[in-house]
Amino acid sequence: MALACGRAFTFFATEHGDLYGCGLNDKQQLPHTVYKSAALPSRVAREHFGGEEVAMVAASEFLGAVVTKEGSLFCWGRKCTWH
Repeated sequence: MALACGRAFTFFATEHGDLYGCGLNDKQQLPHTVYKSAALPSRVAREHFGGEEVAMVAASEFLGAVVTKEGSLFCWGRKCTWH
């Protein structure tokens, strides 16, 4: 299990490689919703990560990122240069 907290948003990955997130989304730091915020954690579809299982998560002020068990890097939010 992995956990990362940004500015008013949180991500966590389960031991089975699923990603959940909640919090503010004003800088598109939550990859799975178009809403301004998500009060309760919701699962992010693996299609956002090429169908791969999530191994590690990271967050900064307005940026979220994951590394999959296969070694791929995905990020989103403000000032992200990789997608």
